[in-house]
Amino acid sequence: MNDTPNASIFERSTLMSVQAILQRLQQENGWKINVAQRAFEWSPRKIADLIDSMLRGFPIGSVLILKDSTMEYYDFSQRDSLRELKATPKRKTDQIIDGQQRCYSFKITYGGEGFQGSDGDPLYLWLNLGAYNQEYREFDRTRSHKFHLHWSARQDLNQLADIDRAEEGMRHDSPRSGWYRFDRLVSHDFGGAIQKVCKDSGLDLRETGDTVSEILSSVDRSFQYSIVPVDYMPESEDSIQDIFHVFIRINTGGKNLNDTDIFFTGVKKYWRDAEFHLANLLSTGSLFDRRSAITLLGRMAAMSFDRSAGDPAPSDPVRLNLSHLRSSNSDPDDPYPLIKGMEHLSQAESSLCAAIEWVDQVVREAFKVGAQTIHKMNLMTIVAWVYQVHLRNGVLPTKDETVLRPILSFLFWGVLFGPHVTGRESFFRHTLDLAWRAGTSGAAFPYKVPEFSRWFLYNRVTNIAPRNPFIESFHVPARDDPAYGDVKKMLDLMKWSAGFVLAEFQRAEHHSMDIDHVIALNYARPRLGTGRRYTEEQRDHHFYWIDTIGNYALISASANRAYQDIAPSKKLHSKSKGYFDESYVRTDPMINSEDTAIIVQIESILNEHHTKRDREKAARLFQEFVTNRAFRMWSRALQKYDYPEALLKQQ
Repeated sequence: MNDTPNASIFERSTLMSVQAILQRLQQENGWKINVAQRAFEWSPRKIADLIDSMLRGFPIGSVLILKDSTMEYYDFSQRDSLRELKATPKRKTDQIIDGQQRCYSFKITYGGEGFQGSDGDPLYLWLNLGAYNQEYREFDRTRSHKFHLHWSARQDLNQLADIDRAEEGMRHDSPRSGWYRFDRLVSHDFGGAIQKVCKDSGLDLRETGDTVSEILSSVDRSFQYSIVPVDYMPESEDSIQDIFHVFIRINTGGKNLNDTDIFFTGVKKYWRDAEFHLANLLSTGSLFDRRSAITLLGRMAAMSFDRSAGDPAPSDPVRLNLSHLRSSNSDPDDPYPLIKGMEHLSQAESSLCAAIEWVDQVVREAFKVGAQTIHKMNLMTIVAWVYQVHLRNGVLPTKDETVLRPILSFLFWGVLFGPHVTGRESFFRHTLDLAWRAGTSGAAFPYKVPEFSRWFLYNRVTNIAPRNPFIESFHVPARDDPAYGDVKKMLDLMKWSAGFVLAEFQRAEHHSMDIDHVIALNYARPRLGTGRRYTEEQRDHHFYWIDTIGNYALISASANRAYQDIAPSKKLHSKSKGYFDESYVRTDPMINSEDTAIIVQIESILNEHHTKRDREKAARLFQEFVTNRAFRMWSRALQKYDYPEALLKQQ
């Protein structure tokens, strides 16, 4: 028995050079693209990152080949997202399962194929031989290349006029001479090429000869040295069945890192046990996950910097980036003050850890399972205030009504109005800064402070906010009545955040809850929507009320799905598992005797009468049922959570 777990999968592994890989790709019977593969997706920037890594000798990952396959395949193509399937009867091919993007990038650059631009003209990669990138920054995504690389369709990049350089998008400080097309370098005899290369690219051999020699050597090594791992997987009956699963596993496992992950990788270069200390912020059941905890730690550390009186603007990096790690104005002996601040804040007994625990407890108690849907950036604003209060007073804030009401109001209306959407990061930045300053001075959470409240004044918010949120009774006006718009806005605001609203008002503490229609769509559809004279407009109008929050309830996700489509009277039956069973669905304050009477009447009409007039009567009752329930939710929200002052003043 072979104890090697992958003995039946991999035949052998080897190291190959880019030169050898290109030969395999260019041969008629060379490597093909397995049918499981997606289309070529890499951008010029991503390809340039690969080449810079190759020139610097970085590892770039392995290539996985299905050996001697009889399966159909695709040819290499940059343009076609839906490619033509190929087959070679009686001939076996080697097919790429993983590594297509890298292999095709080799063809585009080393092979001289060029990147197919949107206008049809190929872009070729150019390398500057006269100088290394002096603007290289260790933690800067746009200046992370050690080598000067540039994509262009021009015949020559040397000594361009300023207007042409601007058209090319070349930086003002990038070299004016020394540019050479990358694929033409790999075809040179490197031993005698330096003089010719210098002449062709306008370089002075006496001044730059050593640099040219070093860069050419890097190109030579990246092209000819065997540095790319290649794994071979023999084809068998089982492997053909598994190949698609293998591809999915590899590519979901290889999902690109997001900015937060990349940022934290940079942090760990200089703070090796960062992962261990990050765990201090993530107690069991915390509302913050790993990425949001990293973001919180970075933002708090940045806000902790001393800010001069002449520069009061917040230094809050809402979206973390590697470039934030190194401060351009920092002490040369301490080039990474942000990392030092993060390390200090993450200590187990720090005020930040205490603040996070306080926020977790308060928010979960208030919003139950709906707490998970609150934007983590808004939670960070609360943490900032609590942190500063604890730092100032040595104790955490009390949990009485006067302290909690502005905090919970901010979170509730922050979910319903979403003032941060469409990339409006200024909302996150300024609300956190104001909360930070309020905590520093010992003031209450600044939700009602005009400077804070005005950040709700955003065109998207004002467009969806009702003109008058305070109403005496909730009824639905005629559709041509101006008041109809306000009613619809209230209904829609709660519907868009249905899970959050229902979890809070039904006090749902369980995570496994589904949203159910009290009067089910599949139950009402054949009863409301039949007959040739029943117009599409009428049908859409009735179905709008079916899919409105007043017709929603949370039920246990363990329920039989068929239950959700049964007649509403069966859901309300007190002697069976139904809406009155609190272990199954949290209903308070959702359904009362008045609601029940209306539901029974609607069901009776729909089951026993089938004229258009009957359907319209049932629809009006349904509308009344939905709006009455929604009104109770809205009224309770206004009682518990203060409406944003700035929006009231806009009425």
